[in-house]
Amino acid sequence: PVWIDGVGVTVAHNEFYNIPSMAIHLMGNDHRIEYNSFHDCVTVSDDMGAIYAGRNPSEFGNSINYNSFINIGQKEHISGTSGQQSIFWDDWESNATVFGNLFVNAGSAGAFKTNRPSMFNLFANNIVVDTKQAIRLNGASDNSPLTNADFDWESSSAATIKKRVLDDLDLFNNTLYQ
Repeated sequence: PVWIDGVGVTVAHNEFYNIPSMAIHLMGNDHRIEYNSFHDCVTVSDDMGAIYAGRNPSEFGNSINYNSFINIGQKEHISGTSGQQSIFWDDWESNATVFGNLFVNAGSAGAFKTNRPSMFNLFANNIVVDTKQAIRLNGASDNSPLTNADFDWESSSAATIKKRVLDDLDLFNNTLYQ
């Protein structure tokens, strides 16, 4: 896993896969995680995300943009556990942006989870397919906006969109990840 600390680090154009716990632990300010592929991560750990940050109220300005998260977490949510998610903002992680990402089968507890008292986080223009919940707010402040461009596809169109995104675009050979 990658451990990011400090200010202004960029992690871009990588593939993270077959990781039993988090792929990236994020600490600090103004970091960018973009154009990466995450798949088959957080396959063993509980109460964890492929990208994890939190427990420090001084962390601001981090962004996670234009990544794909596919097959994150265990297949089924186990009763009595917190589950897994693609992105987990734990207690106090605030003023962060999650924008333009693709989430497919992205966590037994949801694609994006934030715990109290996180606030001023933006989750916008993301696509969420075949995932239990797009967003899980556990006691988070009302100051974390969501937009109508965030989708949890549970209609008959999901199969068509899933085929288009996973098969037709061939994500792992796309220049976006090279």
